[in-house]
Amino acid sequence: LGHRILLQAVRQFVQQNPKLKFVVLLEGNGSLKETIASYISENDLSDYVKMIEEDYIYNLYNAIDILILPSLHNEDFPNTIIEAMGQGIPVIGSSIAGIPEQIDDHITGLLIPPGSPEALCKSMIELSSDKDLYSLCSVNSKRKFEENYTAQISVNNYAELYRSILNE
Repeated sequence: LGHRILLQAVRQFVQQNPKLKFVVLLEGNGSLKETIASYISENDLSDYVKMIEEDYIYNLYNAIDILILPSLHNEDFPNTIIEAMGQGIPVIGSSIAGIPEQIDDHITGLLIPPGSPEALCKSMIELSSDKDLYSLCSVNSKRKFEENYTAQISVNNYAELYRSILNE
């Protein structure tokens, strides 16, 4: 699953940047929790990956610099991407389903091919080491959110949809 791709990318990142200190937060309490914990332990990633449960998602957004969504299957239009963009957090996401509509590659975040820990690792290195790119993506993701995804824009879009249906 996508978690395994992320963990493989983290392992590569650590091997390529052994002196760089960082932490990846994995949020959730699903059925794969024990499998993921075992992988983290078996691959000596406990200094780099922390599993957390957070009921209030914005606490998590306040603690991260980059959101990574290495999806392997259709995700439609993930809310987590929009929520992160609203906070000015650049996103690295798989180029599947609706994700490329949300992420403009190298403008609001980075797109990666699904299932490639190598591409994910490369994108993690690129976005975390290039301050100009990070700044550009942060500013542009917030702007894109404000221009396209606010609650008021959504309400207006639904109202317009309902009006068009009623007029048919």
